[in-house]
Amino acid sequence: NHIKRMTRMAMEKTEVWIRDMLMDPAKNSSFDVSKEMTGIVLSAISETAFDYDISADEKDFFGAEIELALIEFTLKAPVNPLRRLFGWFIPGRRRAFVAAQNLKKMTFQIMNAYRNKEEPHHNGTIIQLIMESDAYPTDDEKVAELIGFLIAGHDTTSNSISWILLELARNPDEQRKLRASLSQLSPDNWSRSEHLKRVIKEGMRLHPVASAG
Repeated sequence: NHIKRMTRMAMEKTEVWIRDMLMDPAKNSSFDVSKEMTGIVLSAISETAFDYDISADEKDFFGAEIELALIEFTLKAPVNPLRRLFGWFIPGRRRAFVAAQNLKKMTFQIMNAYRNKEEPHHNGTIIQLIMESDAYPTDDEKVAELIGFLIAGHDTTSNSISWILLELARNPDEQRKLRASLSQLSPDNWSRSEHLKRVIKEGMRLHPVASAG
């Protein structure tokens, strides 16, 4: 089951992050929770959906480039048609096009890494289904679909988790109740926690997120 495998992978990445970031006295400082959650989610999705071990530098690069592209193409351009007409005179828009090309190159790298494997690690992954589908006859079409899954798959999830963690920090009583609920279950069965379900639903009600964050 790919969902369970992704959950286990996310748990493993989270445990590593807790050990390296929160339990190291030398790193007793503030951090950007959204960036950290994005890194964890990207790692989990890359390995389980794309059979790709994304590096820390690649995660930072992806995060920076996708932010530039989304700000321009989903926030600025839709409300200001002149940006499309005079885009090449606007440095920010020119840089957004470069960012989009960089994301495309990175996705080609993921696709080529998959092709170079002797055999896929797991059957039924997103990248396997796309690569073997007749619906995407060219590499450009495959890459376009892979980018869509990569962006949509990580952005909403990481932002939702970040907002929920913020609300739990603001409400320590709810945090204690959630800890008590989860402590009665094994990590594999946390999805059965009714309190966890309520916390997630309330977090998403308070902070609904779209693909642009």
